[in-house]
Amino acid sequence: MKILLITFFSFVTTFIYGQSIGTKVKMTATDGKEYSGIIKEISGDKFKVKYDGTDFEAWLLSSQFIVVANNSFENTVTQNTGYNVGDKITAKDRVNNWLPAEIMEIGNEKYKVHYTGYTDYYDGWIPSDWIKPLNSKTPAKINPNTIVGTDPEMNGAIPQIIGTAWYVLKIYNKGTNPDNNFVHTPYIFFKNGRFEFQNSFVTMGKYRVSGNKLTQVSDGADKLTETYTISWNAKEKFMELKSTSGPTILRLTYNRKTTQ
Repeated sequence: MKILLITFFSFVTTFIYGQSIGTKVKMTATDGKEYSGIIKEISGDKFKVKYDGTDFEAWLLSSQFIVVANNSFENTVTQNTGYNVGDKITAKDRVNNWLPAEIMEIGNEKYKVHYTGYTDYYDGWIPSDWIKPLNSKTPAKINPNTIVGTDPEMNGAIPQIIGTAWYVLKIYNKGTNPDNNFVHTPYIFFKNGRFEFQNSFVTMGKYRVSGNKLTQVSDGADKLTETYTISWNAKEKFMELKSTSGPTILRLTYNRKTTQ
């Protein structure tokens, strides 16, 4: 009986308001601008709307939006592209790497993609020209036992860090053996003075380089500050960042320049 009542209530809700999960809607915000979105959840007389082109969601009443189309969210297709939600594709990331990915959402001629092998933190909205068919380019397979870095631009005896992206090969403590500690996660130093590093969790913040010293200030509430001494192994083509206040050493291999 309860199941029948719940089913009936859901049917009545959809019938009364003319919307269901996946319905395309548009609404006018308090700033006077018009936005579009897709209904993701329904609870009584409230609708959870996912705004197109952003990660913002909000619960709205039916009086706060109008229906644009009643297409299923899963079947949404961007105009003139032919890509669908769930398609496996090749997508460019923020440092110009072409990686295998999956389309998670589509809106306003943009795609939210998940990069295969990376955590959800790196999911993001990208333009259509950052997407290619999956078989248009086969990303290089990385063997953690044989990876060899390339040469970055040098600033004297140390690499030019500003505006570059790296991969972390190893994280170890001073006085220990770094063997068999392969990490291979991105460490990005954007041109605007921001950095991002993903290990077991994501660290972001500001950085500055002075001589052979790299100083970082995290975005966390404690504004944790860490300073590293930079060194470069020209023979094996890796950079090491040695903490000046603790035992940690990070070994990195150069990837490429960033686009931002």
